[in-house]
Amino acid sequence: MKAAPVPLWAMCLCVVCFGCGESTPSSGPNSPSSLVPDAPANLQAVAGVQSAAVSWDAVAGASSYNVYWSSTSGVTKSTGTKVAGLGGSPFQHGPLSGGTYHYVVTANGAGGESAESTEASAAVNLVAFATSASGFGDLGAWPQAAGTSGTAAGDAICQALASAANLVGSFRAWLSDDSDDAYCRIHGLTGKKAANCGQAVLPAAAGPWIRMDGAPWAETIDAISGPIPGAVRAPLLYDETGHGMATGAFLITGTYQNGTGASGFSCSNWTSATGNLLMGSPSGIESSWTYSGSAGCDHPSLRLLCLQAGTGPMLAAPTPAAGAQKAFVTASSGSANLASWAGAGGMTGAAAGDAICQARAAAAGLANASRFKAWLGVNSPSVKPVERLTSNGPWARVDGMEIAPDLAHLGGALLTGLAVDESGHFVHDTFNGHYAWTGDGSGSGPTQTTCTDWTSSMPIDKGWVGHFFESSERWSSYFQSSCDSVHHLYCLED
Repeated sequence: MKAAPVPLWAMCLCVVCFGCGESTPSSGPNSPSSLVPDAPANLQAVAGVQSAAVSWDAVAGASSYNVYWSSTSGVTKSTGTKVAGLGGSPFQHGPLSGGTYHYVVTANGAGGESAESTEASAAVNLVAFATSASGFGDLGAWPQAAGTSGTAAGDAICQALASAANLVGSFRAWLSDDSDDAYCRIHGLTGKKAANCGQAVLPAAAGPWIRMDGAPWAETIDAISGPIPGAVRAPLLYDETGHGMATGAFLITGTYQNGTGASGFSCSNWTSATGNLLMGSPSGIESSWTYSGSAGCDHPSLRLLCLQAGTGPMLAAPTPAAGAQKAFVTASSGSANLASWAGAGGMTGAAAGDAICQARAAAAGLANASRFKAWLGVNSPSVKPVERLTSNGPWARVDGMEIAPDLAHLGGALLTGLAVDESGHFVHDTFNGHYAWTGDGSGSGPTQTTCTDWTSSMPIDKGWVGHFFESSERWSSYFQSSCDSVHHLYCLED
């Protein structure tokens, strides 16, 4: 039997149902939705000197990347400032003034822009530097002063050099004169600290600062001019271009360690090359960075200390190298006859020094107290301080600041001064000075300058001492002191 013919209306219905309807979207590998790349992963932001390095993992199928940043947390594509079309990681963001910066990154592909990555943040600190330019106490005569004079010339010099080095922000010179203290000027104020810089209460919002190599320099201004004045973390050392200071360079400050000026020690308010000034040391810490002595206003190689104005993120806690051994300067002090010290335990000479160090370490609860040795040279037999140690470091102060990566650095300049005692406190001995017995004669070893190998307290005998506010070679070899003088000891874990 023949099948019945299909009616024309039924044929048309088939065409309408199967030929004219909307298809289901494709979800295959070449569909538009599959060409939108994934959001970048492992986003990191690391702060540098007025900059942040933003990095992320490469994304498959990405042709470029967009960075969105903001000074407010919770940045998105709609709220952040966009930097578009980056070829890849990393992205160097800068120059930046002090503050915390937040970032997300997206990837661009054939199908469009991805979702945002997770957020990363970088805390960018304010910076401080010593000027590469130098001159006399008449600051208006410096080429960068641009017609200004006095403290205004100091500020103009700092700003001109900062701008030439592509630094952003406002910079002020750490200078006092007869009318204004440096402490007030760093806040953008005038007057004396004792009078609250003309305010109802003493201002305290300035800093912290890092050096031009990115290392921490100083906490907030009230901290470094506070109960233990001038306690900066590390020496300044670097100019605005990131180059180190030449040996023998000094800083014009006119300022004591509490941030106040000294009348008659500011070169006629920085307008004269005659008279005297207070100066600081770029290799100094604690009070030495701002007040290490006085000099004539015509002294050569005088530089300025320049601080970025404002406030910024707090400095990160010190992180010494893994396995770093402890080092400290004793809180106690005494004559060069070490047997007379508490903790000598009946020992004499350098052995008494070791016993004192071990007793001080034990009293402070330091681990491995029995392994501490005094940094002392002796004549009989002739042994330099560095030769009494058997390990090769690294060493860090009790507060975590690394002082030397190895023995070679102990025999020369330190990363920072060894001015922290066994309890982690800065030592500020205003009565006896800031010195430690060493017997280290200018790097040449002991040469009859060890107070009869640390058994004499006679004023006619001499012994080499180091300056624990200094990070240069002077930390160990500063001058020969009378053996009846009262000084401290350096102690290092071995």
